[in-house]
Amino acid sequence: MRKIHHCFHHLKKLLNDKKILRNSTVSSEIKEPDCQEPIKEEEYKKLRDLLKQRDNEINILVNMLKKEKKKTQDALHFSSVDRGEIRLIQSSPFPPGNPEGQRTSLFSASTQSQDCSMLGSRSSLLHKKSGMREEMSLGRQEAFEIFKRDHADSVTIDDNKQILKQR
Repeated sequence: MRKIHHCFHHLKKLLNDKKILRNSTVSSEIKEPDCQEPIKEEEYKKLRDLLKQRDNEINILVNMLKKEKKKTQDALHFSSVDRGEIRLIQSSPFPPGNPEGQRTSLFSASTQSQDCSMLGSRSSLLHKKSGMREEMSLGRQEAFEIFKRDHADSVTIDDNKQILKQR
């Protein structure tokens, strides 16, 4: 009888433990949907932030395109103005023997040559394509060239390039 009684109590404990486990699993199942709602909210926030980031990137790219378009228009306008200034220098009001006229024409000619060389070097930097730069936009190429120029080791890099070219 004792054994039966002991077995009965043991069985009762097991059943009670199962009920407790069921209640805890049921309560955890109830908690899981609650947890999924914050997950959905977090996911919504992440997606919204991602959308804002993409919008910002698109705005930046559009602004870069506008700036590039303006730069090309300015460069075209600048080159047409340069041609006009060269004509003005050739038809200078100063007589050929006047030293002041020679100074101003030499100054403006040297300024123009510097401007043209800067414009030429800039366009050569923008249009120089090799490797991965072929896929970069003009804005990115220009930013990369500025980064290379302003980099702390740019002088050593340029010196090493010259040494390698000499070999």
